[in-house]
Amino acid sequence: MKSGFRFTHLNLGSRYTPGPHWLVTNHVAWSGETGSSFNRENVALLDQNYGEWTWRGDFSFAWRQNRTLEFGGQFRRLHQSGLARQFVYSPQLTPALDVFRGTANQGGGYVQQSIGFGATRGRVVIGIRSDAQSGTSTAITSPYGSVSYELSRRTSLQADWGEYGQFLELSQLSSVFARGRLLPERAIHSDVSIEQRLNERTRVRVEFHDRQDRDLLARPGLDPRLSPAGVVVDADPNAELLNSERGYSRGLEVFVQRRTENGLTGWVSYAYGRTIVSDGTLRVKFPSDYDQQHTERLRRDRSLRQKTLASSPNHIAFPQTFQPWRKSAFLDSSAARICGQRSFADSAAMIALSGKWT
Repeated sequence: MKSGFRFTHLNLGSRYTPGPHWLVTNHVAWSGETGSSFNRENVALLDQNYGEWTWRGDFSFAWRQNRTLEFGGQFRRLHQSGLARQFVYSPQLTPALDVFRGTANQGGGYVQQSIGFGATRGRVVIGIRSDAQSGTSTAITSPYGSVSYELSRRTSLQADWGEYGQFLELSQLSSVFARGRLLPERAIHSDVSIEQRLNERTRVRVEFHDRQDRDLLARPGLDPRLSPAGVVVDADPNAELLNSERGYSRGLEVFVQRRTENGLTGWVSYAYGRTIVSDGTLRVKFPSDYDQQHTERLRRDRSLRQKTLASSPNHIAFPQTFQPWRKSAFLDSSAARICGQRSFADSAAMIALSGKWT
């Protein structure tokens, strides 16, 4: 199997302060990606081309002490074309070819107001965003709210809530398997965190989160399964793309950070979470492909000089599950048993240079 991808990105930005209370930021960017992948028989599995122009503008107006109004907008010009080939056992090995080509304009805007209260001990942020994309009849409206408050000199509490949406990729909207109307994927996310500063150099943070997903994109007919009558239903290589899935993700994370006088900074965290998905077409529920129950992270930073930073992050996760076949509605397979439970660990070392030029 061989593959190759090339990504190119150009970003130009500016910041302007027309007055003591205003800040204007603008960015213009272009991104392009080409890539292909072939199996050992030199059959193309993926061949795609992607390009995007983006403009974004942000405006901030501090109209009063502890009162800041922010608003802005974004425009994207997208293009994607290519093909994707998947081999499916149905029950014989059958190639399923997907060809896609699409161009779209996407735009949106937001407004957000932040207000301080309680002698600057508290802060409230409320905002709303609206986005639309050509070729789709559904707009996305995303309200957001956040409250933070210092309960004491060393203890602070924060709560956030927001509703979010994501337009589908052009490769999905223009897919040969997209035979009906497809909706953007939606999520409602909320989290609550409490932070305790043990001393000037050590802090502990505990965070709880909950996310409710709906209109998730899937091809439920692509998996072999058992019908309610106990009959084996073979996989359909031409299964339709549907917004058939919904799910939730819940968990907590404990984070500890410490700084020392000699320039050494480090933190360690542990997170536990569950991500469960249900399919309305198949009427089954199973752990998501991204269900990562236990995650441990460790990072160490050391300031070598004034503008030089050495860093060594580590990441351990176990088990990362991939087990929809464990449910009775799905057939057992050797591939599912092999991928049923797996752990991974990665570490890296890097040196970063920072500086300021005028």
